[in-house]
Amino acid sequence: MKKVVVLCSLVLLSCTKPENVQRMEVLLHGDWYGVEITNHLIAPGLFDTLHPHSTTDLISSFDTLKGTFIVDSLGKRLDSASLSIDSDSVITVIGADNAVDWSFDRKMIIDIGLPILSELESQFTGNQKFKILKITENELVLYFDEIVPVSYQSFTADIEMRHTQYWQK
Repeated sequence: MKKVVVLCSLVLLSCTKPENVQRMEVLLHGDWYGVEITNHLIAPGLFDTLHPHSTTDLISSFDTLKGTFIVDSLGKRLDSASLSIDSDSVITVIGADNAVDWSFDRKMIIDIGLPILSELESQFTGNQKFKILKITENELVLYFDEIVPVSYQSFTADIEMRHTQYWQK
């Protein structure tokens, strides 16, 4: 009987999250207000373009208890997804199917770039692992980079997408 109690205690202790992860979850939980999203798109030898745009109309809700992520704009839900806490510096958003749409300002992209953006959008899975570059009680900076193969008419390239999101409480 004593062995069973010790074994159960060890199992329960191993399920406890490290203190730094718990602290990050507390900081992340809640509503964050958009500041800016910057997309840096690189196709070696073809283009290297930076697309910053204001996101002050966005509210991002992270529910670390239920494991959900929701993005709203002016009362309209733009996206919802599952949220996984991987560590104190990495989160994964699963199923954010509209992320490319709200992450880019299409007005900033010249005509030739729109079909490429549409192709990029069709290749994007909506599953993204973000590095937490900064998290405080008032500021959140998320980042990922990914290589996305894109083909449009005679254009083919592996586009590196460096994506940074800036949020504040």
